[in-house]
Amino acid sequence: MKLLYYSTAYHATHGGSIQSIEFYNSLIKFDQIKKIEVYPKGIPVVNEKKSIKKSIRHLLRMIPLLQVVFFYRKNKMYLKGVEECIQKFNPDVIVLQIDSNFLQIKKLRLKFPKLIISTQVNASPFDEPFKNIAFKKYFIKKQSLFYSKADYNFFISGFLREHIMGDFLNSDRDKIVHNGTDISKFKPLPEKEKLRGKHKYPKGQFIVGYIGTLDFHKKMDLLLLSLQKLSEKDIILVIIGNGPALSSLKAMSKSLNIDDKVIFKGWVDHDLMNEHLNCFDLAIHHHANEYMSPLKIFEYLATGLPVIAPNIPAVREILQDGVEVVLTQPTVESITDNILSMYFDEEKRKQLASNGAKKIRENFTWMDYTKIIVETIEAKKNKL
Repeated sequence: MKLLYYSTAYHATHGGSIQSIEFYNSLIKFDQIKKIEVYPKGIPVVNEKKSIKKSIRHLLRMIPLLQVVFFYRKNKMYLKGVEECIQKFNPDVIVLQIDSNFLQIKKLRLKFPKLIISTQVNASPFDEPFKNIAFKKYFIKKQSLFYSKADYNFFISGFLREHIMGDFLNSDRDKIVHNGTDISKFKPLPEKEKLRGKHKYPKGQFIVGYIGTLDFHKKMDLLLLSLQKLSEKDIILVIIGNGPALSSLKAMSKSLNIDDKVIFKGWVDHDLMNEHLNCFDLAIHHHANEYMSPLKIFEYLATGLPVIAPNIPAVREILQDGVEVVLTQPTVESITDNILSMYFDEEKRKQLASNGAKKIRENFTWMDYTKIIVETIEAKKNKL
C-alpha cells in the first residue's frame, strides 16, 4: 500500500517529534508499505525577529476570542499543500498526526472520498494550546464530530479516547495504541561506574535522575523540595534538559541550600541519552497531566531502571503499581516517601527494574505500536 504520513511534528525540534520519527522508521520495515512519503518536507526556520513576533502572538493567543481566530488559522496551515501532495502521490492511506488541525479531516474526506484516513491522537488542543478558547464546549463537540469522519483514530490511551470522543466513541474506529520505545537505543549497559566517570557523575552517591524539557508547568520545584527533605542522605538529583524554568530552578536549589545535591546537566545529545540513563540508580517522572503518556517512562524502563512514575491513567493502563513501577502523587510528601522507600530497598529496585524492562521490551516497542496501526489499516484496505 502507498502511505502518506502527514505530521508537522516530524521535523520539529521538541520531544513531540520522537513519535513521528520512530513511527516512520518502523513503517519502512513493513512489507505491506510499498511506498511512503512524509508531508511536509520541512518546517520554516524561525529567526530572532520572527521569534519576537511569535512571543507577542503567544500572548495574544491567551485572549479567548483571538484563540478562535488562531485555531481556524491553524487548521488552514498546510491544507493546500497536503491536498496537492495527495493528488501527486496518490496514496491509498493518509496517516495524520494531529496537531490541533482536526478540522482538516472532514475537508480531506470530502475531497478524497476513497482515501483511507487515519489519525494519531496524542492530546486535545483544548487541554493545552487552546484551553482558553471562547465557546469551548462548542469546539469540544466539534472535535468529536470531526474525528468521527476518519476511518480510524489511534489514541495513546483509553482515557484520552474517552476524553475526546465521549458519546461519539466507536470502538471499531477509535483504537487504543499505547506509545513505545526503541529498545535498540534504550537498553541496560555494563560497567556503570565507568559510565559515571565518563560523564562526570559523582562516585559513591545514589543518583536519582530526571530527563525532560524544563517548563514551569512540570512542577520541577516539587523535586527540589523533596530533595531538601532528603539532604542528609547521600542522594544526588541529576536533571537533564533545558527550558524556560532552568534559571529559576538553579536559583531555587541555591536558596534551599541543596545546590551541592543537584546537578543540572543541561541539554544532552540524544545519542548519549542511554549512557546517561545507565548512570542513574533511580529514574523519576513525578508529574504529568492526566491525558498524557510520557515517552520517558518507556525509555527509563527499557534501560532497566526502577522508576517512580506519575499516577495518571495512561500509566495505570499498562503498568502495575509496586510491580513494574512505583506510582506517585505530585506532592512533596508522596515524592519524598517514594524516593526514600526505593533508596533503602535495593531488592525492590532490582525487582521493579526487571519487571518493568520485561513489560516494555515484550509489549511496547515502536514496532509493536506500528504493527497494530499497519495491520488495522491493511484489513480495511483489503475489504475495499
